[in-house]
Amino acid sequence: MVVQKWHDILTRILHCIKFLATQNLALRGHRESLQLDDDSNVGNFLGLLKLLAIFDPVMKEHLTSVESHPGFTSYLSPGVQNEFIQMMASTVRQSLLRSIRKAKYYGLMFDSTPDEAHREQMSEVVRYVEVDFERKTVRVRESFLGFIHISQKDAESLVEDILKQLEKDEMELQDCRSQCYDNTAVMAGHRSGVHQRISEKNNLAVFVNCDNHSLNLVGVHAAEQDTMMVTFSGTIETLYVVFSRSTQCWEKLKTPCLWFLSRSLKPVLIRIDRIQKRLQDPSMNFHDAALDLKALRDHFDDERSLGQ
Repeated sequence: MVVQKWHDILTRILHCIKFLATQNLALRGHRESLQLDDDSNVGNFLGLLKLLAIFDPVMKEHLTSVESHPGFTSYLSPGVQNEFIQMMASTVRQSLLRSIRKAKYYGLMFDSTPDEAHREQMSEVVRYVEVDFERKTVRVRESFLGFIHISQKDAESLVEDILKQLEKDEMELQDCRSQCYDNTAVMAGHRSGVHQRISEKNNLAVFVNCDNHSLNLVGVHAAEQDTMMVTFSGTIETLYVVFSRSTQCWEKLKTPCLWFLSRSLKPVLIRIDRIQKRLQDPSMNFHDAALDLKALRDHFDDERSLGQ
C-alpha cells in the first residue's frame, strides 16, 4: 500500500513538471510554501498541484499532510524538481540518440553563440532519415541534442570539442555524411576551417554551407552598394529612435496623417512579407529567390514611376 501510494503521488508530480516544462513555463515563484494564503503566488508548480488537489483525493491528502507536518517527506522541493527535469531530459536525449544510431548515417549542424551569462556555447543538431517499415513512411528528422560549452573558438579547438561530443554520444564519425555551419572563416574556411578538418578525417562528410546565411550576407552587402537603400534604412531607423524616446512622441504615430500613410504602405509591406516568407522556405533555391527579388524590385520601380 505504501509503495503504491508514493507511486501515485510521484506520478502526479512528474506529470505536472512535464506539463510546465513542455509549455516552457517557470516552475518556481518568489515564495514557495503551502502554508501561504491563497492570495500569495507560490509559483506555477505548487499552484498547479493545489489546483489538482481540488479534484484529486490522492494529491489532496498529500498536500494536507505536508501542510500539517512541515518536516514530512513531500518531494516538492526545488532540488527534486530539477532532478525530475534532468531525468526527463536525459531520457529524451537517449531516445533521440537511439533513433540516430538506428538510422546509422547522419548530418551534423553546429553553431555557437554566447548565452545570457556570457558563456560561449555551441548548439548540436543532428539531421537523419527515419524509416518506418511497418507504416512504410520516410521522414527527415532534425534533432536538437543540447549545448556544448566551449572555451576556445579557433578551428582546432572546435573540431576537438565536436569529436569529443560525438564520442560521448557513441556516434561514429565515419557514418557522418554532411556537415553544415555558417559562413565564417573558422567554420567554412577551405584550408583550415572546421569543415576542412572534419573532411580530412571523413571525406564522405560533405560540407553544405547555410543558404539562409549566404542569402542574408548577399542582401546586406547588396543594400550597402545602393545609396538610396542606405539612406532609406537610416531614415527609418532615425524615425523609430525619435518617436520611441517618449510616450508623447509615440502617440503622434497614431495621428490620422500617419494612419493614412500606413494604409498606403500596407500593400507594399504585405508583398515584402510574402517574399520574405518564401525566402525562408527550406525548399527555396537561389534561382527562384532571384526571380522573386527581381519581381519585387520591378514592383518598386513601377510604383516610383506612377508616383512621379
